This record gives sequence, structure tokens and C-alpha cells, in this order.
Amino acid sequence: MSVTIKDIAEKANISYPSVSRALSGKPGVSEETRKKILKIAEEMNYQPNALARSLVQNKSSTIGLIIPDILNPYFPEIAKGVEDEAHINELSVFLCNSDWDDTRERKYIDKLLAKRVDGIIIFPTSKRNISEIRRKAGSDLPIIILGGSYAEEGSVSIAIDDVLGAEISVVHLLDKDYRNLAFIGGKSGLSSVDDRLEGFVAGHKKFGLEVSLEMIVESELTFNGGYTAMNELLDRGGQPGAVLAENDVIAMGVIQAIRTRGLKIPEDIAVAGFDDIPMASMTGIDLTTVRQPKYEMGKMAVLELKALLDKEIYSKVNKRLVLKPELIIRKTS
Repeated sequence: MSVTIKDIAEKANISYPSVSRALSGKPGVSEETRKKILKIAEEMNYQPNALARSLVQNKSSTIGLIIPDILNPYFPEIAKGVEDEAHINELSVFLCNSDWDDTRERKYIDKLLAKRVDGIIIFPTSKRNISEIRRKAGSDLPIIILGGSYAEEGSVSIAIDDVLGAEISVVHLLDKDYRNLAFIGGKSGLSSVDDRLEGFVAGHKKFGLEVSLEMIVESELTFNGGYTAMNELLDRGGQPGAVLAENDVIAMGVIQAIRTRGLKIPEDIAVAGFDDIPMASMTGIDLTTVRQPKYEMGKMAVLELKALLDKEIYSKVNKRLVLKPELIIRKTS
């Protein structure tokens, strides 16, 4: 059974209000009495009631982190950055995995709000969910949005320049004389997918080239999604000179499909990804990709959230931080 302030007050033979003030560091108690109370509390292994304290202070010292795919190595790196910086700032983190499911994401929002978190960091499943999240959270909760070109009143968004990242990838592939490029990515509506497709088209325009709609293939944002989409592309006779995958996990599936067909990379088909997850640099994969500062983005998200909480200006903020992409050229191109 947990020890209460009342238990400490009875053992110390001191009034409840005095014990409460001593434990919370408030004035109105002599230093001698405070030391006595703290010593008894330690002996009794007293643990403050975090929920009760949060109701009084209107702060829980907890934040929510919602990511869409815990199996994609991109997101655990972000989560590690969030957790490390949160620990430094004495914040606890509730981690939620939406699994790219809008309904599941909305349920997590409700649960985090019920837990009275001080703020939410989210990599959203789609553009259309952002406004609903803001509506559910109200004007008194800061939100940090990761990934994509989102802008929402009362929020800060942090993302790499997806358009530029895809554009420099395409320019690299075209510079290497690869032609008939394909883009394999998720469904439209997800900001990062739409922006990277925009960059794919922009890269072609720099060479005066048009993009064939037949070479744009939707897939699940997974290894199996990339594998299936690449096989579908090859089955209909659309062998590209190179493929830009919307993320590295899709690119891994694309590579597997190409090699299963007995084709060589990059001699027959070059492949480029996006994110630079740890396995992208492994021997035998050596994936050309766009590097994102994933861990740093997680840390940055907490710092931005902490700044909003300290200043209490989050109801009016509308800030977008855009990071520069870096193309990492390896053996797949």
C-alpha cells in the first residue's frame, strides 16, 4: 500500500498542510521541520502522486509521441532523439504507433489528451488529419509536427525539404545517363509522398524531360510494398533505367525484386532511396539515398516543444523549420 501525506503527518505528529508544504518546497515551514518531514518521507519510501500533482499544477511533465511505423528503422531513430532530449528536460514520453491508420491515430490523440500530456509530437498519417488533431487538442496544447510540408496554427513543423531531396536524386540519376525513371511511393495525401513526387517531376524538368504516369507506382510504405510494386512494374514490361523509392524500406524491397529477376544493380536498373536508415550503408546493399538527420530531428522536436511550454505562446505559434537534404551516393547508382 502506498504511503500518503497523511501517513507522514501522523508519524511526524505535524499537521497535514505543513507536511504538504514541506514536500512541495513551499514556504511556511521552518527549516528544522522541513528536514524532519523529508527524513521521515524518505524512511517511509514516500512517492508523490504524479496525477494529483499534475491536476494541481496543470502540468504532467509527460509528452506524447505518435509515429506511424515502429518497424521502419527511420522512426526509432527519431524516437531515440525525442526520448534522450525529454530525459534531459525531465519529461516522460508516451510512445504510440499508429501503423499508418487514421482511426488508430485519432484514438491515440484522445488517449493522450485524457492523460493530460503537456504536448504532442506527431508524424501524422495524412494531411487531412492535422486539422482534426488541432481541433481535438484545442488551443491550449502545443503540437510539434514531424515530416512533410505541414503548417497549422498552434503548431511547429520540422521536416527535411522533401521536394529538393527528390529533385537532387533525380538530377544525379539523369546525370549518370539513366533514363526512363520510375517513382515508387505511398498513396497521395501523405505530404512527404506528394512532395517527393513533386521533386521527382522537378528533376526531370531540369533536363527538359516529361514524366510518364505509367512509371509512377503506388505501394505500401514497407519492404513488401516495394517488392510487390517493382514486380508489377516489371510484369507489365515497364523496365525503368532507374527507380527512386519514396523511402529506404521500399527501396530494399525494390532491390530484392530486381535481383530476384536476375537483373543487376546498377548495370540494368539503378536504385535510390530516401532517409538513409542504418542498413542502407551495409555491404551488399550500399544504397544511394537522401540522408535525413533523424535523431537530431527528435531532439529538436522536444526543444521546440519545451520552448513553447516555457513561454506559453503555443496557441498563436505557426512555425515551420525546413532542414536541408544531403544526397549520399553509393553503389546502387
